[in-house]
Amino acid sequence: WIRGGATASTTVVPAGAPADHVLLRIHSGVRPNTVTIEVPYWRQRVDLRPKVPADVRVPLRRDRPATPLRITPSGGFVPAEVDPPSADRRLLGCWVEFVSDAR
Repeated sequence: WIRGGATASTTVVPAGAPADHVLLRIHSGVRPNTVTIEVPYWRQRVDLRPKVPADVRVPLRRDRPATPLRITPSGGFVPAEVDPPSADRRLLGCWVEFVSDAR
């Protein structure tokens, strides 16, 4: 999970041969959210619907061994506010899975 309103920064380094893209699967849990995904030469905003994952293909440059990646959810939800038995008071923005680094 990436905290709502915060930016997570990481670096993508494809395993093996250079890749054209990395595929991210992103969801926002039980609330809609807008997430910005960016690398130095590309940026995309994704409007997420509750409980519906979105796949985003992030382009990579084959001439670079590593690519800085930033992901920023605009808002989020607090699990304890939508599920009364939960004691989780974190502001959750979006869940991100690295699905593949397909060539």
